Amino acid sequence: MKEKLEKTGAIQVLSALFHTNEPLMMMELQKKVQCSNETMRSAVEVLLELGLIQQKIEKGPPPRRLIFLTEKGKKVAEKLEEIERLLSK
Repeated sequence: MKEKLEKTGAIQVLSALFHTNEPLMMMELQKKVQCSNETMRSAVEVLLELGLIQQKIEKGPPPRRLIFLTEKGKKVAEKLEEIERLLSK
């Protein structure tokens, strides 16, 4: 599973959502992470499978796909931040 997270850029997506602390549209998230459409789709798919994010489709012209962290996703992101802080000391 770790390889899937690393290969798809899912860790960067998780971190971006954690630091933003609000739901983001796919396009906004992609700009923050600076990745391709394919990479973003793969990362979102993996994070959805793991239950770390959820998505909500808002109707209206145009429809918007919002991505946000689940409680589990917040906990995982916090742990990743903690590991990063420890390693940077």
